[in-house]
Amino acid sequence: MNTPSRNRATKAIKNMQLSVARRENNFVVIGPYKNGKDAVRVVRDLNDSYSIRGWIMKGN
Repeated sequence: MNTPSRNRATKAIKNMQLSVARRENNFVVIGPYKNGKDAVRVVRDLNDSYSIRGWIMKGN
């Protein structure tokens, strides 16, 4: 699935040098972040800079 939004997300993740924990068909898991503030900052930056929606979920 090569869509413009997927290409934009891939480019944003590379530009921000984010660690990718898992890749799925419809989403990418980035992290882990021990500090919740860091995770919030990353999601906010993705939205503000690249118009990519994201959400935060607690890991195992």
